[in-house]
Amino acid sequence: LLALFRGKSTRIQDYSPGEEALLGLFFLLAMVTFRDLYGLVAFLFALGLSALLAYLCLHGVLLFTRPNLALHGWLLRRGGRLQPGAYLFSAGGLVLAVFWAHSALLQYHGFAARQAEPVLQAALRPGPGGGAAKPTLPPAADLLGRALAHVQFVERWGLLPDEENTLRLARLELLAGRPAAFEQRMRRLVERHPSDTELAVELAAHLRDSGRPDEALAVYRTHLAHRPRALTAYLDLGLLLTALQRYDEAAQTYNRARQFFPSHAALHQNMGVLAATRGDLPTAVELFRRAVEADPRRAEPRVALGRALCELQRWPQAAAELEQAVQLDPRHPQARFYLGLAYGRQARLDPAQRELEAAVDLQPGWPEAHAALAEVLAARGDREGASAHLRRAGLAPREGTGP
Repeated sequence: LLALFRGKSTRIQDYSPGEEALLGLFFLLAMVTFRDLYGLVAFLFALGLSALLAYLCLHGVLLFTRPNLALHGWLLRRGGRLQPGAYLFSAGGLVLAVFWAHSALLQYHGFAARQAEPVLQAALRPGPGGGAAKPTLPPAADLLGRALAHVQFVERWGLLPDEENTLRLARLELLAGRPAAFEQRMRRLVERHPSDTELAVELAAHLRDSGRPDEALAVYRTHLAHRPRALTAYLDLGLLLTALQRYDEAAQTYNRARQFFPSHAALHQNMGVLAATRGDLPTAVELFRRAVEADPRRAEPRVALGRALCELQRWPQAAAELEQAVQLDPRHPQARFYLGLAYGRQARLDPAQRELEAAVDLQPGWPEAHAALAEVLAARGDREGASAHLRRAGLAPREGTGP
């Protein structure tokens, strides 16, 4: 390049500026078409493939614009007349053009389907263990229908399986009210990738939410047999066993996980939940403290610790932990609720009202938060406000009575 700028280059200009611009255009089109096609074409491979295709396409154009043309010694045109090699080159070019157009069409539909991801994120809410596909906010029917059409096109006409597209199709089918189709596709994906934790957890959570906990347990356990260090699967399996009141099995699950993750915050937190569920609040407090020490920047373990301290009626300690939780995450409704509760039990009515109002703003349909706020308002003499929140909690007083 330095020699070129100094005027000392001996490079022979094979192409005109227009032809070089055309070469660059073909290169960009090929990159857009083939990059990450079927989830298989990596960036560096796409670079080489695009350069080769651009070179061949340019020669396809030059075949009609130059009187003499050869491709690395392969004579295509001489004296304005096509040579036998040109016909073979043209036939190969036609096949390439069809494959290119097919790939471009797949990429277009795949890109259009990926635009539905924000809708998926809004409509899929994690279950108690996290990561579970669960329809909660159905997107507009026309948008969902268009997204399904795009994904189904890729699934039907792709020459190779695209498992990212298959997963997207499964999730869209669940949103469209086809849980059987979702489950069928997810089971096939899990069978092909038994060590993929995300797939196993999503399928298990769907089975759990569908009222089939035994099938969910089987999915978790099969996955852990293939991948014994899958922390998320241990956490979700333990929570499910706790919900089923199979406490000894939950404890065994967590103890197995501790062999691989002896000081993980989420594991200590889940073990604390198990202890609290069994009524052993002092042990739960100790486990929640370990979770806080292991990850002091997360609000969730502090909320769990503050809640357990509230259960033990250790209000000042609970307030101290929950204040830090609110600093870490001001939009955590449980942190604001339990902090307001702790303030209220200490007769600190102003901050109690502030925190409980924040809790009901963050989670308007929470009856317990409305009831607690009503109690604080009643203590302050605001009978009208207390009655309003009691009504929202479903505990409206009879006419002529106070809250």
